[in-house]
Amino acid sequence: MSVPEYVLLAKQAIYRANKNPLAYELLFRSPLNLSAVDLGGDLATSQVLVNYCASVSQQTELVDCPVFINVDASYIKHHDALPVSVECVIVDLNNFQDDDQELLESIDKWRAQGFRFSLDNVDLTAPPQALLQRMDFAKVDVLDVDWQKIPDLLAQCRGEGVNWVAKRIEDEQTFERCLAAGFDSFQGYFLARPKQVTGNSIRPGTAVTIRLISALDQPRITMEQITDLVSQDPKLAMQMLKIINSPLFSLPKQVDDLKSALVYLGVDMLRQWAMMIAFLSNGNAHVEASRYVLQRAKTMELMVKRQDEDNDLAPKAFLTGLVSGVDILLNIRPSLFLEQVQLSPMIGAAVMQRKPPLGPILQTVVELEQAVAQGDDILIYQDSAHLGLYSEADQWVKQVLAALRAAS
Repeated sequence: MSVPEYVLLAKQAIYRANKNPLAYELLFRSPLNLSAVDLGGDLATSQVLVNYCASVSQQTELVDCPVFINVDASYIKHHDALPVSVECVIVDLNNFQDDDQELLESIDKWRAQGFRFSLDNVDLTAPPQALLQRMDFAKVDVLDVDWQKIPDLLAQCRGEGVNWVAKRIEDEQTFERCLAAGFDSFQGYFLARPKQVTGNSIRPGTAVTIRLISALDQPRITMEQITDLVSQDPKLAMQMLKIINSPLFSLPKQVDDLKSALVYLGVDMLRQWAMMIAFLSNGNAHVEASRYVLQRAKTMELMVKRQDEDNDLAPKAFLTGLVSGVDILLNIRPSLFLEQVQLSPMIGAAVMQRKPPLGPILQTVVELEQAVAQGDDILIYQDSAHLGLYSEADQWVKQVLAALRAAS
């Protein structure tokens, strides 16, 4: 069965003079044909980040180049950072004023963390000097410029260490002019048109996400408590796994369980991702699909604990149950999801090939689900202990969903 995909965003390459890629710019796209201005700067930035990092697409492969992310000046002033690895991004600043002291101070704080900046749509006849002193890149729209003045204006504006990008290059003649004028990097239809990135977005419900934001503000919250909370929404759990495996992070090792993924993100990044996700979530989580997958995951966890209460396979079993249900939950093939998240081989082998140690447990639970669906006559052939654990998991899921409804 083919799974429908949606336009998540677009990306366009920025090239060096030798036409090798320098970076990619991520561009906002909306299925409703809204512009980033229509949606608002903060939401547009959030949507690009969430769609690029937390959606499943075959077009967000890891690349060696950093990405430019368009960020409104208000976002810089109201946030401490972007929740990504600093070496992977270049903050492309727009809607700016050179005399905005609050913006200048905010940029200094971001730069102290290692973020690099690009200034979009620089007017060479009236360059914003205070901002340019803080920039690594500066972009100039060359579609309508006075080519006789460009070389001199560019020479006057060149600051130490600033890479000047000529954008909207639409033909070879313009490209050659930009080279001769002294630009360092180049972007436009002549070199590469924006390429749509399509895929499947993962949208969790809002209730757990909002509870997570609240929990993260509690001074004594533990990572175990955070993990328990995220585990209550399988879509949110899958989204967090996808985020840390996105091109904007450098995951140091394979993930064995949800807690290790959340520990890697850390509380500050978790809070910011949760806030962005809450802003963008439509709240229309499929409750029955969530119930089904949660019960599978919890039953697997209980089966492992029944063998040994201290067995460290229990959290891995829960995660295996969640991943095995992405086709039910997200309408995404498990094989595609596993290609894009760096889970331990044990989990992938269990989901795709039913290999030990977790594969047989998953198969047992799947068969149990089928027996329950077929009714009482089939259930008499099932292990009574397994049925008891399945029932216990069902009670846990009911409690979780009741708590979520109360919080909605």
